[in-house]
Amino acid sequence: MNDPAKVKPWLLKVTANVCRDRGRWWTRQVRRISTAQLTDLVDPGPDPADVVTVRADQSALWVLVRALPELAASPRIDPWG
Repeated sequence: MNDPAKVKPWLLKVTANVCRDRGRWWTRQVRRISTAQLTDLVDPGPDPADVVTVRADQSALWVLVRALPELAASPRIDPWG
């Protein structure tokens, strides 16, 4: 390449081709992954929706507990007498 004006278009074309090649390679790699391999990647922890529900229930319970009167202010009764 003796013409400097042709270097930039040539370099851009080479770069675009390399990017396309990498994209094709990545697509082939992704297609090779089986469903069994994907299930290995899943977090075995609790379902996030369940965690949110439990936390909401706990928060509601604590609101009710805090609304109860103080035990120290009321007389203590021995249930076993």
